[in-house]
Amino acid sequence: MDRCAPDPADVVLRLSGDLDLGTADDVRRRLVAAGGGGARVEVDAAAVDFVDCTGLTALVAARETLDGRLHLVAASERLLALVRWTGCDALLPGDEPQAERQPPSELRTEHQPEPEPPREPRTEPRGRTASPDPAAEGPGSSGDGWGATSTSAVMLLHRLDPGARWAVTRVGEAPPAVPDRPGTLRLEHPLVVGGEVVGAVHGSDCTGEEVVGEAVEAVAALLSAVVAADRRAASALGALTAAREMAELDALTGLLNRRGWLAALLRAQERCREGATAVVAAVDLDDLKRVNDAEGHAAGDALLRTAARVLAGTCRPQDVAARTGGDEFGVLAVGSSAAGASALERRLEAALASAGVRATVAAGACPAEGDLSATWTAADAAMCARKRRRGAGRG
Repeated sequence: MDRCAPDPADVVLRLSGDLDLGTADDVRRRLVAAGGGGARVEVDAAAVDFVDCTGLTALVAARETLDGRLHLVAASERLLALVRWTGCDALLPGDEPQAERQPPSELRTEHQPEPEPPREPRTEPRGRTASPDPAAEGPGSSGDGWGATSTSAVMLLHRLDPGARWAVTRVGEAPPAVPDRPGTLRLEHPLVVGGEVVGAVHGSDCTGEEVVGEAVEAVAALLSAVVAADRRAASALGALTAAREMAELDALTGLLNRRGWLAALLRAQERCREGATAVVAAVDLDDLKRVNDAEGHAAGDALLRTAARVLAGTCRPQDVAARTGGDEFGVLAVGSSAAGASALERRLEAALASAGVRATVAAGACPAEGDLSATWTAADAAMCARKRRRGAGRG
């Protein structure tokens, strides 16, 4: 077939951006879908900025699913180098210049299955070690970038030197314990992140050819980059989580602020939709303005902290207490019933009174599949009405 003049039925799919752990599955699905009905898929990857072992594995897997009907017709130099380093030249069209050394055992023709390399029975060591069928291991069980990418790395190294035993280990994990054979080599390359050794790529029974060593170095570099990216992502996520938590906390009392309270109501609303009941209580301190005016704002702050401590101590561990306004607080008890609403009112008022805090409390119950926001609005309105009646009575 003339590769320069593709059949009109062929599909050309252009990829751009990163081809890595985050995009590999989506790219593979797109490629397989494009090749449905027997179409030959040509992949234009000239605009791909970054590719790792996981991304390359997605291309290889898609090609095998399509019975060899997928080829790279344009690729960045980085992707071409990785294709040749790892022996995946079958991704290239037939008239593409080939690398100097191409192990014939791992280039798959359009309809020829890849032979299974002979293996001796052995005990699987700790670490991510290739089994006779590397794909059988599946994605890493750790659920992080390391697990999936190290599995992909082992699969690619296996394609380059099928007779070798490959493994990727973290620091503290034992390397594969297998004997070396005469005429073969043991290869090992450390994974270094920020000057710290975090793991290693291991190979035993290797052919010893230069391209194998180059591939191990390339895979080690890619895995090191994955570990570094995971660390940066974890650090950024931790900082984001801390910032989000700080944004939802009241600095004076340590309780949730109004933003945090509303977020808690939204989360609880989901549970109510699933059949849970809930009780919300609105609390207003009666004397904060008087204390501020008569004794100063330091005394008023102390009153607020006392009220917060009492409310938090009266709630169950799973309940939520928040300062929703200047002298207003809210309590959320998911799982409490309508009968629990009046009990919560009495318990909160008694606890506050015993601490010398005069307050007005009103609670409402939200039934299963009810509107928790409307329940909170009704409880707040009932609290205000009760406070007005108390004020009229004192007047």
